[in-house]
Amino acid sequence: MTCGHLVRHFHRFAADLDAHGIAVHIPPVEGQQLDSAEMVKAIVGQRLVIAGDDVIDRPVLEAGKATGLEAIIKWGIGTDGIDKVAAAELSIAVYNTPGVFSEEVADCAAAYVVNLARGLQGRGHLPVPVHRRRRRSGRHRPSDLPPAQGLWYDRARL
Repeated sequence: MTCGHLVRHFHRFAADLDAHGIAVHIPPVEGQQLDSAEMVKAIVGQRLVIAGDDVIDRPVLEAGKATGLEAIIKWGIGTDGIDKVAAAELSIAVYNTPGVFSEEVADCAAAYVVNLARGLQGRGHLPVPVHRRRRRSGRHRPSDLPPAQGLWYDRARL
């Protein structure tokens, strides 16, 4: 298992997996994902992999197949980091999890629409501290910010 989110929550499911005789190997992942060389080392001896955004190219698949790899499950929908042609040639099944994050992505898209409709782009997390520093130093003027309707920040109308 290399997916950071699942690794963070693994302790919640460890006992159930252990009770069913499922041994889980969690390799060290520094950063977002494992590169090909790191995956070659991690995949040896695994029957299946629950992958994050790791590079799973032909050398990784060949190393896995040589030691019994049967399937790769991509946590999320994007399988572009997996060489699906090589996986098919080696008879390694590749699965993803469609529908994961659908609501979160829709929420984010709706927030972007509101952001654009209100003309708030460019006034996100970066300018607010600048205006806060100006306010604290006495250099802030209300005219420094364009008018915003219905947006409140830090108990002060922007």
